[in-house]
Formats: sequence, structure tokens, C-alpha cells
Amino acid sequence: MYLICTVAVLLMSAEAVSPRRVGYHKDSEGGVNKMINMQLYAFYTYTSMEAYFDREDVALHGVSKLFQKASDYKLANANALIKYQNRRGGKLVFQDIQKPSKEEWGTVLSAMQDALNLEVTLLQGLNDLHQVSQKHMDAHMQQFLSSLIDGHVRSVKDTSDYVTALRRSGAGLGEQTFNNQLDCTCGGGKSEKKSTTDYALMPIMR
Repeated sequence: MYLICTVAVLLMSAEAVSPRRVGYHKDSEGGVNKMINMQLYAFYTYTSMEAYFDREDVALHGVSKLFQKASDYKLANANALIKYQNRRGGKLVFQDIQKPSKEEWGTVLSAMQDALNLEVTLLQGLNDLHQVSQKHMDAHMQQFLSSLIDGHVRSVKDTSDYVTALRRSGAGLGEQTFNNQLDCTCGGGKSEKKSTTDYALMPIMR
């Protein structure tokens, strides 16, 4: 009887572990779930920024379009991580998404500084997750994360450049000029189909 029970437990355990989990450590699984939440928080935050700059009393539509595209890209990152989790046989554990740190984002410079801090946090999180994959010798996960890390490295650099340009140009006319340039670069409204060129022109979205 004891032998039968032992065999039954072993069979249940074998069924519970997906064959796709080969080499996929539970630390990596947990880290991916955490990064999904971080990317969704970034999506939530950029959506808040988009809505703020689209308000009639702010009316900086070029900046709004920039953050709208950024929110789209962060959502795409989250979806890519979700698909990766399933591909590796991991279990998705969705967590509460923290609300954005602000409702009023102030000047474009202030919002861009917040965006820079957010991108730095995301990059650090991806680097930490990459170290986990290295620790457990997961070459496939390292390769997957490399493209995300590369995009965020460029985002940090380019968003930092935006901050420098806004500091140099100042508020008022300088901020409006910055907005107008973005308005021309971003193109049409929300319903416009996004192309590869759109993403290449908008560094913060990577």
C-alpha cells in the first residue's frame, strides 16, 4: 500500500512539471513574473502621462503622442514576457499593478525626468533578471533578455538626451518647440498603424 501511494505521488509530481521547464529555474520564473508587473506599471504610468498632456488645459499633443507610443511598447514588452513564461512552462502569477506616482505631471521636463527614472528602474530590473539566468546557466533566457536590455539601454540614453535638451531650451517657447517637433515626428493619432519607422524614431518606446 505504501509503495502504491509513493508511485502515485511521483506520477502526480511528474504530471505537474511541464517538460518545457527543462533548465528553467523557479527563480527565473519568479523574476519574469516580477518583470511583467514592472512593464505593466510602466504602461500604466505612460498612459497617465499621455492623458495628462492631451488635456485641454495642457494641450501638448506631440508629447502626449510620444507617451502614448511609449505605453504601447511597454504593453508589448509585457505581452512578450507573458508568452515567454508560457513557452518555458512557467506559471503566470499576476500581481496588483501599482498606480502611477502622480496624477499631475507638471512640465515636460519634469515628466521626462520621471520617464528617465522609470527607464533606469526597468533596465536595472532586466539586468538583475539576466544575472539570475546566468547563475542558473539558462542560455535561452539570456538570449531573450538581451534584446530587451539593449532597447532599454538605448532608451535611458535617449531619454537622458531629451532631459538635457529640455533643460537647455527652457520652459515656455522652448517647451512648445520641443512639442511641435515631436508632433511632426510622431505622425497621426492613436488609431494610426505603427510601423518599424515609428518605433525607430521614438527612442523612449524601446
